[in-house]
Amino acid sequence: MSLGRLLNQPLTVQATSDATLDDYGSVIPGLPIGDPIPVKGYLEQTATTEYVGGRQTTVTTWAASLPVGTAITPMDYITNAVGQKFQVSGEPWHVWNPRTKAVHHIECKLTEVT
Repeated sequence: MSLGRLLNQPLTVQATSDATLDDYGSVIPGLPIGDPIPVKGYLEQTATTEYVGGRQTTVTTWAASLPVGTAITPMDYITNAVGQKFQVSGEPWHVWNPRTKAVHHIECKLTEVT
């Protein structure tokens, strides 16, 4: 099955402003910039880890495949059709196809923390 046929999940990409620090040095997440942009893509869970301590936390990593031309940065969030929100982790990768000598699709790592 080609990747193009898998890019069928409705997603939204939300751009955000840079994070800032408050008076105590704690990180204040960036605020949404503009409207969410709808896009068809493919999400796949790659790993999950559970931390039990002062509070129970689960950190799950995902991979997103997006069509060429999707505007996405490390500051953005992706939300799927059921409302799960994922933060882009690291620089998105524009996957190069040497046969066509063009970018085939965009991949980015995502993190969901609950």
